[in-house]
Amino acid sequence: MVHLQPEQIIESFVKRESVFSERLRKKVQILGDEVDDNTFIEMLQMRINMKDCCENGWVLDGYPMTRAQAVHMAEIGIVPDNVFQIQVPIETVYNRTVGRSQNEFDCDRSIMVRRLNHQAASVPETAFFYNKYYNSLIPVDGTKSRWYMEDLALESLEKVIKARLSFARDLYSGDRPCLMENLNYDCIYMKQSISQFGYMCPVSWKVQKKFVNCTHRMENCVLYDNFFYYFASKVERATFCADPV
Repeated sequence: MVHLQPEQIIESFVKRESVFSERLRKKVQILGDEVDDNTFIEMLQMRINMKDCCENGWVLDGYPMTRAQAVHMAEIGIVPDNVFQIQVPIETVYNRTVGRSQNEFDCDRSIMVRRLNHQAASVPETAFFYNKYYNSLIPVDGTKSRWYMEDLALESLEKVIKARLSFARDLYSGDRPCLMENLNYDCIYMKQSISQFGYMCPVSWKVQKKFVNCTHRMENCVLYDNFFYYFASKVERATFCADPV
């Protein structure tokens, strides 16, 4: 996958020959203004539509940092499959910038403090947005080895890929419901298409003639005939998939 960083994206567009790049150079180099969120997200959209990102996928590093940025990205259709939040205690961050590591990090403590304070105020809201609306947030323990973090990332991506392949197979077969687990889709679509059963399990109604209030979790539903149905347990899911209501 293509590794994308905000600074590199901005720099690449500044060097291009286009009307957009000319306006960007005037804004950044001549006027000395910061690149606003609207302009950067426009650049990001153009960048991920380029051939290398379309063929190989992309990893966006360090963005979005605020909920407003995440919402703006989602509004124009930029929604990452997985959002990894690397969690490192502040004490560990400070310890990594002292002694022999200081030359490696080349850290200015005053800048680091401001950045940490900004992250502490904005990152939780951003993480909550992706967790609530897409169920795509993956917390990562940043104090563990890089191999652990790599395995966790690859495992999460593999779950999404397998879920999409399974969804496409079931959707076009036309005779069985589609499992929604690990798809990390927009839950607004689910709420707009929920069946007449609402949050009640249709399997419990069919088998036991009882209404069972299912847990409102995105992974506990299936899509069948353009409607979402909830199931109450993994046992009932097997029954429902074999004999859909």
